[in-house]
Amino acid sequence: MASNARFRLLPDCDAAPPANQQVPKQEPGIRRARALPYTLNAHGVLQLSDGSFLIDFANSGKATAVFQVRSGSDAHAPRTYTVEPGKSLSD
Repeated sequence: MASNARFRLLPDCDAAPPANQQVPKQEPGIRRARALPYTLNAHGVLQLSDGSFLIDFANSGKATAVFQVRSGSDAHAPRTYTVEPGKSLSD
C-alpha cells in the first residue's frame, strides 16, 4: 500500500480500558491568560427606511481581527469580515 510507505504501522494493541473510569480532576490554581492584541467594537442599527441592518466594525488593536455574522434566518449565509488594525468598515 502506498500509505504504508510513509507512515509506520503501530503494532496491534490488546490494552483494555480501565474498569473504574473517572473524569480527570481540574488542576489547582489560576492560569494567567496572555493579553489579546485585539480591541474590537461592533455597533448595529436597524435601518427603518428599508428594514436592513447596518453593522459598523472597528478594530483599534494591534492585530487583524475577523468578525463573523450569522443571521437568525436560514435564508442568509454567514458573512465574514476582516478588519485590519486601526481600521473600520460597515455593511
